[in-house]
Amino acid sequence: QVEADPSVVNLTAYETFFPEKRPFFLEGADIFRYELGGTRLFYSRRIGREPQGDVEADYVDAPTATTILGAAKLSGKTRSGWSIG
Repeated sequence: QVEADPSVVNLTAYETFFPEKRPFFLEGADIFRYELGGTRLFYSRRIGREPQGDVEADYVDAPTATTILGAAKLSGKTRSGWSIG
């Protein structure tokens, strides 16, 4: 079991960030912790949430939900010591 996040009402235009608690994402997470100019490029808590943003087109089949059928993760180190994932 994973600890649930507290209920939050966010009335701002900015995303609420929560610490990751899911074991699947915690194991080997150091590989994916990188920033560019203070912006976090990978935030695992977005995986599985409903699609964000609008599509500006007349005939678009935009999904209203995200379906995850399964998940896998592959990570490791090269002989020279580089971490990949």
